[in-house]
Amino acid sequence: MERVVFSSSKLVTIAAGLLCAGGLISYFRADETAKPLALNIALTCGAIALTTQLLTTNHEQLANEQLTEVVEKLSKPLKQLEADSKQKDSVIAELRRIHRENEVQLEKTSTELGVAKDAIALLKIQIASKTKELEAKLSERDTRVDDFLAKFKQQLAEDISDRVHRVYNQLAETVKSKIGSDDYQIIHKQLQNFSDNLDDLYQSHSDLLLEITDLEGEDITRLSINIYSQICDEISALRVRFRNLLNIRERMELNNAFEILGNVSQTHTPITKAQQLIREQSNYQRQQLESIYGKSVENDQALEELKSQVQDLLNQIEAKNLLIAELKKPLKWTPATRDDLRVGNVIITYFESLGIILDRASSDYQKWDAILSFHIDRNSRVILPKELNEHSEKLQQLAHTLSPINFKWDAETGMMTAYLLLSKKPQKTVDDEVISDVLQFIKPPESLIEFVKNAYHVGMWAETGSGKSTAISNVIGGMIQELGGAPTI
Repeated sequence: MERVVFSSSKLVTIAAGLLCAGGLISYFRADETAKPLALNIALTCGAIALTTQLLTTNHEQLANEQLTEVVEKLSKPLKQLEADSKQKDSVIAELRRIHRENEVQLEKTSTELGVAKDAIALLKIQIASKTKELEAKLSERDTRVDDFLAKFKQQLAEDISDRVHRVYNQLAETVKSKIGSDDYQIIHKQLQNFSDNLDDLYQSHSDLLLEITDLEGEDITRLSINIYSQICDEISALRVRFRNLLNIRERMELNNAFEILGNVSQTHTPITKAQQLIREQSNYQRQQLESIYGKSVENDQALEELKSQVQDLLNQIEAKNLLIAELKKPLKWTPATRDDLRVGNVIITYFESLGIILDRASSDYQKWDAILSFHIDRNSRVILPKELNEHSEKLQQLAHTLSPINFKWDAETGMMTAYLLLSKKPQKTVDDEVISDVLQFIKPPESLIEFVKNAYHVGMWAETGSGKSTAISNVIGGMIQELGGAPTI
C-alpha cells in the first residue's frame, strides 16, 4: 500500500524556505534602512515554511491512518470479488464454448435458409409466369367477347340501317313521282313539304342507329329492339301521314293502299319477325358466351373473387348513394323539444315537398312567439320571401299558429327568417292586496305638484308595452285637474 504525500504543500514549504533564505541574504547585504524589511520578510517566510511543514506532516499522518482503515475494511470484500470474478470467468468460458457451437449451428441453418430462399425465388418466378399466362388468357378471352359484341352491334346497326335506307329511298321516289304527276297538282305544296322533311327524319333515325354501337351492359338485346321498334313505329306513322296526304280523291284511295301495302311487304320487317331475328342472334351470342365460359372453368375461383369485389364496390356505391340522398335532405331541428322547433320542422317538410330546401339555422324563442332562421344556399335558384309568403295561411293551418307565418329576408345574416305567433302574450295583473299596499305609500297630489315645481327633470322608466305613455298622461291629467283645469287626453 502506498503512503499519502501532499506534494503541493511541500512546494509551498520549499518556496517559503527559499524566500526566507533570500530575506536573510538580503539582510546581510542590504544597508541599514532596508535591513528591517529584509528581516521581516525572512522571519515571515520562515514561519510560513515551518507551519506548512508541520501541517503537511500532520495531515499526511491522518490521511495514512484513515487510508489504512479503509483498506482493511475493503480487503475482505475485494477478496470475495476476486473469487466471484474467477467463477464468472469460468462461466464466461463455458458461454463462449456454447456460443461457438451456436455459431456453427447458425451457419448450417443459414446455409439451409439460403437454399430455401433460392427455392422460394424460383417458385415466385414460376408463379409470376403462370399468373402472366392466366392474365393473358383472360385478356384474350375478354377481348374475344368484346370483339364479338362490337361486331354484333355493328352488324345489327348496318342491317337496320340498310333497311331504313331502302324504305326512305322508296318513299322519297314515291313522293317525287307524285310531285311530278298532274293528278296531284292540288296537293303539290303539301307533297313538297313532306319531301323536305324526309331528310331530317332520315338523319334523326340514323342518329338513333348510331346509339346501338354505344350500347353496354346486359340489356343490349332489349335496347336494340326498342330502338328498332321506335324507328319502325315512326316510319309507319310517316307512311300513314303520306297515305292520308294522298287520300284526296276517292278513286286513288284503293290503288294507293295497294301500293303502300306492296312497299311494306317488300321493305318493312314486322316487329315480331325482327324480335325473332334478334332472339336468334341473342341465342347465338349466348351459345358463344357459354362456349367461352366453358373454356374458362379453370379460372372460376379468380372470377368469383373478382365478382365478390365488384359486389362489394356496388354495395359501397349504394351506401354512398344512400348517404348522398340523406345529405341532400334539408337539415331539421333534432330533437324538436319546443313548439317553435316543431313548427320549424313542419315548414321545412312542407317546402321540401315543393322542391325548396330550407336548412335550419337558429331560433329566437320567447315562449309566446319566435323568429326562426333558415339557410337557403342549397337551392339552385333565388328564393324570394314573396314566394314563401304565398303559403303562409296554409302553413298556419298545418302548424296551428295564431297568425299566418310571415317570411322576411335578413340581409345582415344572409338568411330567411319566419315569424311565428305561438300563443297570446299573458297580461300582467296586480292583486288587490298589492294595490292596497301600494296605495298606502302614495302621497297626495299636492306633494307631486310641489316636487315637479322644484325638480329639474322628471322621467318614467319601464319595459316596452308596460303602459308608460298612459301612466304619464294620467299623471299630467290629474295634475291639471288638481290645479283647476280640464285636461283633454
